[in-house]
Amino acid sequence: MLCLATMKKVDPKEPVNRGVLDEAVEAILKGVEKMFAGQEKRFDKLEAGQKDLQRQIGDLKYDTPTQKEFDTLKSKVDKY
Repeated sequence: MLCLATMKKVDPKEPVNRGVLDEAVEAILKGVEKMFAGQEKRFDKLEAGQKDLQRQIGDLKYDTPTQKEFDTLKSKVDKY
């Protein structure tokens, strides 16, 4: 059996010592850190997309007439 952190051969029947546990903890923490770094990139992309959508919705609200304005314009068009 190989220890993944040091790539040394390890006897599976040998008792676990503090050094082996520290290596295992470090390997696990590095994996978790890598996983969270990937998630952070995804969240940054989603946040940028959300801000763009909010801006577009704001633009639509600004450009869209109210119901009263629409009815006024429609009555003027219907006259002609």
